[in-house]
Amino acid sequence: MIRFFLFCLSAGLLAAAPVRVLFIGNSYTYYHSMPRMAEELAQAAGQEVETRAFTRGGATLMELEMHPELRALWNEKWDYVVLQESSTLGLSAWNGDLTVNDPAYFLQGARLLAQRAKASNAKVILFATWARKKHPEFQAFLDYSYTAAAREISAVIAPVGQAWETIREQQPNLELFDADGTHPSPNGSYLAACVIMRTIFSRPCLGLPGTLRGNPLNVRGQRDEGREVELINLKPEVAGHLQRAADEALPEPGLYPPSPNLTANHSRRAKLDAKLEDFAGRWKGRVFFYATPASFELELTKADGDACTGVYRLTAENSSWSSSRRLANCRLTDQGLVFTVSEPTGGATEQHTLTVTGKEQLSGVATVDYRTAMHRLGGTYTARPDGARTSSQR
Repeated sequence: MIRFFLFCLSAGLLAAAPVRVLFIGNSYTYYHSMPRMAEELAQAAGQEVETRAFTRGGATLMELEMHPELRALWNEKWDYVVLQESSTLGLSAWNGDLTVNDPAYFLQGARLLAQRAKASNAKVILFATWARKKHPEFQAFLDYSYTAAAREISAVIAPVGQAWETIREQQPNLELFDADGTHPSPNGSYLAACVIMRTIFSRPCLGLPGTLRGNPLNVRGQRDEGREVELINLKPEVAGHLQRAADEALPEPGLYPPSPNLTANHSRRAKLDAKLEDFAGRWKGRVFFYATPASFELELTKADGDACTGVYRLTAENSSWSSSRRLANCRLTDQGLVFTVSEPTGGATEQHTLTVTGKEQLSGVATVDYRTAMHRLGGTYTARPDGARTSSQR
């Protein structure tokens, strides 16, 4: 009888052990203490759960992976690890306009964190985020990127962005965004918490409370144990809309590549009869893909064979900076004339590809890759000889 009692007591203790979930991300995760909302929703659904969060504003997964404080958390036991990448998969802009970054950079960070999670037998959940308010066209690319990453690292997708898209289409007056058009409102964080709770525990969100209380989180994901606040208080009809959207979101929303508008190859092919002599000379124009619009002067000189030399001079239009850099790897290829230049500090390398139309116009495409992971800029530009008026193509 005593043995039977001890067995039942042991089984009861094991059954009561909470599921431990670690959230890793940035402000999209910590806004409105979203991990605490997910915890309270799970508790309301009958699931014992304990959440922790490690967040830094604006951080990418690669930057978070290298943080020593996060590495210390891998000594603890986790059942699930929820990964959230930066909103556009890192900083990326084309001619000064925001774009979604190459998903390869996102995958690097996700892969490293997934390896650490799986070393402790934790399952990986990818928190697939929403497109910014002014750029709903980004959603297809984000979904595709998260789906591709999930397949490579054997993770499960929490399709938060898909649930957001449903609400934006079906309930346009229900505001999911903060005033800045990128961060979540309390409604948006509640919707994310519903999707993540449902993804982890396979419990429907519909019918769960729309009013939640708990300890708030700070920007580093740390819980204020000495204070309990109302995390959210939704009207029943609003909660119902959000809950249904969360329950109906597809687990793998991005099965196909996105629209070519976001992945367009901006390079141009050179004329078949182009010669190196066609590029020689001094060209002037303007570019808009640096932090400040700038005027440039490009001086090209033919060298031996298909090689060339030259100088690329830049002057910010607000006169805050200027630079003069010699071209490297300057040569004529079947894509056009290509060369690279490096920032004076060595912080970035630019790859330029040029084509020329007669002697009247030079067209260029440039990509700027920074040493910092996931930071890329680029754009197109035109130039004319003798300082004729020109501008970037925007």
